[in-house]
Amino acid sequence: MVLSTGGVPAELYADSAVSLAPVDHDTALEMVRGVEGLAVLDGYRGAPEADVDALAQVIVVLFRLAVDRPDVLEAEVNPLLLGLAGSGVSALDALVRIARH
Repeated sequence: MVLSTGGVPAELYADSAVSLAPVDHDTALEMVRGVEGLAVLDGYRGAPEADVDALAQVIVVLFRLAVDRPDVLEAEVNPLLLGLAGSGVSALDALVRIARH
């Protein structure tokens, strides 16, 4: 799995975190902390904190999908909109490609 910021920053900077399955919540949080562009989620310059725990849960679930469903060739959520701390996330667009049998 690759985790990075979205939009133009994702294209301009080599700023991402990569991990192999399986991943637990703590490892997912380490992935988030490993992407410098996501530091803004912690309330940069007085902005409210985003729901980083919910983001970590999404990462864990996507990893679980990869482990539990070997027929999944690709899964992408882009963009994933994070709410304020404690309010969850919303997948605005997603793609899952499954192998034909």
